[in-house]
Amino acid sequence: MLLLDASSSWQIALGLFAADVLVIIPVSCHMLPGPMTPGSRTLIVATLLFALITLATLIALVDHDVDPYPYSTIYALALMVICVEVWFREDPQLINGSRLKGFPLFIFHQPRAAGTKATVPMARYTRVFGAWHAGGVCLCFFMHVLANDFPLAQKAQTSLALGLLWVTWGAINQWRSIYGAAQFCQMGIMFHSLTGLGCGLCGYWMLAFWYSNRTPGSWTGSESVLLGSFALYFLCAAAWFVTQERTEATPDMPMVGLDSKGDRRRLVSGKAA
Repeated sequence: MLLLDASSSWQIALGLFAADVLVIIPVSCHMLPGPMTPGSRTLIVATLLFALITLATLIALVDHDVDPYPYSTIYALALMVICVEVWFREDPQLINGSRLKGFPLFIFHQPRAAGTKATVPMARYTRVFGAWHAGGVCLCFFMHVLANDFPLAQKAQTSLALGLLWVTWGAINQWRSIYGAAQFCQMGIMFHSLTGLGCGLCGYWMLAFWYSNRTPGSWTGSESVLLGSFALYFLCAAAWFVTQERTEATPDMPMVGLDSKGDRRRLVSGKAA
């Protein structure tokens, strides 16, 4: 039984999300615009600081029995709006930040940089996967909305699936925050990592909600399938991590296209060079 009513949970969610977008992301990105070398003191301190903030926030929210769905729903909605732009534009402004100079998310655009780190226009191959990913983010948002009306037991089970999804996305973004300085603003993507208040916080919060509200007793078959699949992915990722060389990402090569006369030209940020 949640101690806070739905109205209070939504007010907390809105306040936290506003603080993320208006304060935490822009301030942290401008303080440490990067690039930061993997293993450097600056990157380690920044990661640990983000982790401490996320941990303290998580403990406070769980201790006060705040429902994780309002915040996660708002966050999923924001990601959906950002990601579906790839269906309509080869230079999605909300994520690339080409015109707004990175504001407000600073994912592919470093503060005060001349242009975005994303390749514009994006490769057709990349756009296919971007479109598929946008569909997955839509499903994430849809499930958050539906689960709000579920009975507690079913809502808790849904939280397991959503929590594992958020943690998976957070792990991908954690890697990019360390080794992806050539492609991302590191502090911007770190917000969405395992140590950040985006995917990380949503994932841990959802898993805590599942564990606290699931039906007592042994794991159900569906819970076993989800946890077993995630454990297999974790083992495969760990095996890859210890056997492969870890190198920093390199900048994407400029796109080469054809102009109206059929001549090859190099495109940088949507302009012929």
